[in-house]
Amino acid sequence: MAQANIERYTDNVRRTLGDLYWQQFKGEDKTVIKLALQDLQVEIAEAMERLEEA
Repeated sequence: MAQANIERYTDNVRRTLGDLYWQQFKGEDKTVIKLALQDLQVEIAEAMERLEEA
């Protein structure tokens, strides 16, 4: 079950990164993309901390 959660989370991160990548070509404001990437970075750091605690 843990492996399934890791794979699902990984897929979600990849999908989010892909969406943000293509948004820059659609004329999305770069500041919005940067903020979304920073939010994602924080989420990843928190997930890593939870893994280390387990």
